[in-house]
Amino acid sequence: MSDSPTPGLRDQLIDALQETGRDEYEIVAAGPATDEQVAALEAALGLRVPAPLRDLLGDRLNGLAVLARTELWPPAEPYDVGPAWTFWPGLVVLGVGGEDLPGWASIEVRALQLREAGITDVVPAFVVHGDGDRTWGLRPDGSVVLTWSTTGEVDELGTDLATAYREDVAALRQRTADMVALRRERGEL
Repeated sequence: MSDSPTPGLRDQLIDALQETGRDEYEIVAAGPATDEQVAALEAALGLRVPAPLRDLLGDRLNGLAVLARTELWPPAEPYDVGPAWTFWPGLVVLGVGGEDLPGWASIEVRALQLREAGITDVVPAFVVHGDGDRTWGLRPDGSVVLTWSTTGEVDELGTDLATAYREDVAALRQRTADMVALRRERGEL
């Protein structure tokens, strides 16, 4: 048995980001939410935010967005067509409160989308930026799920939130490498 404590979700998320270089990614967050903002969120959801995510909301990682730099992955233009992954340039740990938190990074906004799909027992935790369908979240018992707002499906992941996040950071890094290769092939880089 190890004498060192298990790192908290915050430390595990930071660890997952260690290989996302500042040359490739912009990393921003909204800053800590207040207890009042978290209480208002819980009242709006009708659910208690499970402890691991609740702790993040009161931390500087509230609303954490990891976005590929536009020099490498420019924003899509209206009417652009391509494989779905080419529209997913980031990963966002959803947050609550404050003027610094855009709607696309809001737990409450994403929860409304889930409710429209009939999913009422999940607190949204993180999303792939640009993907309006999939949301990773927590049920009140702390179990981690992947939801699909287009179908209302909810898949139990059987893992913890940090592991799910780590897997999606790796997927983002692969998408970024694929985008850079595609743009080089086209002569854009």
